[in-house]
Amino acid sequence: MTPAGHDLVERGARHVLTVDDALTAGLTDAELSQIESLLARWIEAIPGSNSDQSALPK
Repeated sequence: MTPAGHDLVERGARHVLTVDDALTAGLTDAELSQIESLLARWIEAIPGSNSDQSALPK
């Protein structure tokens, strides 16, 4: 990957994390845990999905 491509990926990742923080700022730890659990179940229900959740960010 070129340096410019790497910089673009880094900027994009920072933007995603900033938006994620803004969207979840008003949620409690319990609510975030509930969302994480529900999303894990949803992913497992997708045909052909890898149900190994160890690779997902916490």
